[in-house]
Formats: sequence, structure tokens, C-alpha cells
Amino acid sequence: LYGCTPYEALAAATAKPAMYMGIYQKKGRVCRGMDADLVILKENPLSDISNIRTVKSVIQGGQLWDKETLQRRLDAAAKLSRVPREKQREL
Repeated sequence: LYGCTPYEALAAATAKPAMYMGIYQKKGRVCRGMDADLVILKENPLSDISNIRTVKSVIQGGQLWDKETLQRRLDAAAKLSRVPREKQREL
């Protein structure tokens, strides 16, 4: 998002959509009792928003997915969709 701070860009992708969809009581924040899926990054996105591309792992539905597993799943999905490997984006 042009003109936004990294914090504002992250909020625009997490808490704000949850507010607009009326699910802010359960989604969009990391707090006790919340239903949260997390992307664990190697670098701090608040210091540089491009660090959102430094994915280390994902926690989704209570399951931890490491980067290698995520990449294998993306590769398998790409084969099913017949998207050429060179056109895929890496994690």
C-alpha cells in the first residue's frame, strides 16, 4: 500500500478486514482466546515491509507448516494447475 507505514499495511491485511467483516471478536489479532493463523517471518516487517517475503513457517488451524513443507505443497498445487515453474513465486 503506497503511502502507508509498515504497521498500517499489516493492519490493512489483518485487523481491518476482520473489523469490516464483523469477525473482529475472533479474528485479525493475536490475543488470548482468538482464532489466529500466523505467518512466522525471519525478519521484522515493521522495519521493512518487504520482509513479509521472509516466511519461516505458518501456523494454520493449530498445525505448524515449515517453509520446506509449504514449498512442496505449492509445487504440488502448481503441477495440478499446470502453471509453469518459472511463473510461480517463491516463498
